[in-house]
Amino acid sequence: MPGKSISYPCNKVGQWYEETLTKSGLSACSFRIPELQLNIPGCYRQIVAYPQNLTYHFIEDPESCMNDSINEQRIDETFKAVSSNVSLSLSFDLDRSCYATVFLQELMKCEH
Repeated sequence: MPGKSISYPCNKVGQWYEETLTKSGLSACSFRIPELQLNIPGCYRQIVAYPQNLTYHFIEDPESCMNDSINEQRIDETFKAVSSNVSLSLSFDLDRSCYATVFLQELMKCEH
């Protein structure tokens, strides 16, 4: 959403925003009207966001974790057998306005 405090990207998307505002007779200062005490900062979201500090490990016997068991058993990366007693534990950080459920959905390619 356009506004006074937006830093648009230095690429074709940013150029498109600037051209569209100019065609509409607007600029960044158009979103601040001191007489009305109106200040519209706007917001800009990246189309793609990447998780930070992504870590993972496998846990054998996930029920032991649910019982506050501290001795998680990590599975060696060479473990090839498929077992119903194996869970994947993920930890990651996302920027504001990014949703973990969307990230996990993309990671697993699940349908709604």
